Amino acid sequence: MLTSAALAQEPMETDRPDQTECSSVVPLHSLQIETGIVYTRNGKVRERYNYPTTLFRLGLLPSAELRIIAGEWQAENPRLKDSTSTKGFQPIEIGTKIAVCEEKGICPQTAFIGHLAFMPGDKETKKRQAVVPDFRFSMSHSITEIVSFGYNLGMQWEPFEAYPVYVYTATLGASLNEKVYAYAEVFGDLAYSAYPRCQADGGFSYQPLKNLQFDVSAGLGLNDYSDGLYLSLGLSWRLPR
Repeated sequence: MLTSAALAQEPMETDRPDQTECSSVVPLHSLQIETGIVYTRNGKVRERYNYPTTLFRLGLLPSAELRIIAGEWQAENPRLKDSTSTKGFQPIEIGTKIAVCEEKGICPQTAFIGHLAFMPGDKETKKRQAVVPDFRFSMSHSITEIVSFGYNLGMQWEPFEAYPVYVYTATLGASLNEKVYAYAEVFGDLAYSAYPRCQADGGFSYQPLKNLQFDVSAGLGLNDYSDGLYLSLGLSWRLPR
């Protein structure tokens, strides 16, 4: 218990605001909640709001955490006068993050992340229930005491599709001081039967306390097949402190 309490005093490492999941797990016996709202606009000026998307991270073992993701969304097209909003809940995702190895020389700190998304059925569209997997490896290097480089490589599947989607991210981050962190990133995906998508984003996080973080980020699409713009605000905290 004393060891757990000491670990819980360490500053938080969160999986937001960037798209690159961090390669560390939460301390044993601690609960970390990372939530935020996201505004997205694609090339057709279709707008989507996620409010909020929340990630719960529970430290079950010294090298593994339980992860639960949930959220709500709303979409509309403001260009159409008779446009109606559609809304719903994101599929609940349950998964884990497992520490694989620590950073040593040129070998990065590495973690494995996997989820199962539970897709509900829909009688009107005749969609069946489905369980959709995704996974990625998260890796990071400490370039200097204040600059780090992280990247993710993984795969995910769309419901009822046989072919996977390959996802990638790469982030360069820097601690501006003990409380402020800034980053720049590129990320996207490659699918067998679709055009590749690529985006760039950047943002800041601020930790007034070791167990409390605020963040803001924004991104742009780098090709015609990606979302044109996204904006995000977030809040993260950890229990116990």
